[in-house]
Amino acid sequence: LSGADPRSVDHLLALLAAADSAYQGGPQSHPWGRDILAVRVLGDWMATTRRLDAPHRAAALLAADQVLGSAGVEYVLARGTDSAPRLALGALGAGFARDELGGGYNYAHTWLDEARRLAPSGRVGNLATLALLRMGFNETGTCGGGAEAFRHVSVEGERLLGSLVDSAIAAEVQFLVGDAYADIVGLAAGLGAGYADTAAYRAEAPAARANAIAHYRAGLALDHTSRESRAAWLEAWRLLAGLPPTTTHFFCVYD
Repeated sequence: LSGADPRSVDHLLALLAAADSAYQGGPQSHPWGRDILAVRVLGDWMATTRRLDAPHRAAALLAADQVLGSAGVEYVLARGTDSAPRLALGALGAGFARDELGGGYNYAHTWLDEARRLAPSGRVGNLATLALLRMGFNETGTCGGGAEAFRHVSVEGERLLGSLVDSAIAAEVQFLVGDAYADIVGLAAGLGAGYADTAAYRAEAPAARANAIAHYRAGLALDHTSRESRAAWLEAWRLLAGLPPTTTHFFCVYD
């Protein structure tokens, strides 16, 4: 979607693969030095994006965001012994938020925000919104979407469904919105683990249960083979049986 040079794309994907290997502890997975590799590859990638028009630049920013925000790259950066890589990435426009509990800094998905600004609609805009839905709008890793992020996911997810033509994306959004409504059912049943007032959610739980089931069914009509579909099937079965979901998905507590 970015129209970037294939060689630059290969380098970006190679970085992702190397970081994932380190994160998963695979062969030759030692992370030292890969933080410098991340800075070099992302620096080269960002340099190429400056020459692109807004729609293609948005796609390139989204790609960079998904690489920098991946578990593997975040792991590699967190293992670094100094702040130089983070500062270098900051000079490229990547923002970081202090994580007091984790004792470090989390990438704040500033490139994702910029991609959405440049391409608020269309395929890139839809993919960027999908990325936000997946993380429950928690861009900082410190409950940045608020404790009740599930409300943002349901509203934005249903809005996005009105413009989607890609069935694969639509299926995933249906599952995510189903999860968001299921959170209300779970909190009403006590899944807030003492961090939420169950009584505050009981009145809306029946309607939330019905909405979650409807979205899960709509998603399963489009996709019944993926990992997400299997998880959605289980949650839908429990809700249809009058049980609470297995867990909350977007309820967030930074404590």
